[in-house]
Amino acid sequence: MHKCFQSIAERPPFSWIHGEENHQFLMLGLEGAGKTTLLYKLRIEGWKSHEIILAMKNLKKSHEGGEPKDPAYHYEEFQSTTLGSYGIWDIPGDEVMRRLWPMFYRYLHIGAVLFV
Repeated sequence: MHKCFQSIAERPPFSWIHGEENHQFLMLGLEGAGKTTLLYKLRIEGWKSHEIILAMKNLKKSHEGGEPKDPAYHYEEFQSTTLGSYGIWDIPGDEVMRRLWPMFYRYLHIGAVLFV
């Protein structure tokens, strides 16, 4: 998965982003679209598909058991030979957080918005 992302980074328009700057990407999408799964799949290269499925089942069970779901955004920093240092913001897609999406691209220097 990381190599796939690396390959995408080498193609326009992402290949135009170079320099010493720490680039920021904003990942948006509706609730349950897989944004957090994608983010951590990129972060944890050895995360196997069956482990992801098990983790999602456990998360679903805990949510049905009355525990609150994770309402927060996630942020991970990455290092790439092509892009240098960059961060990906994963913003929840529930109704409340969708109203806050504009705040992220207004107040952060975002290089690209990824809609999942």
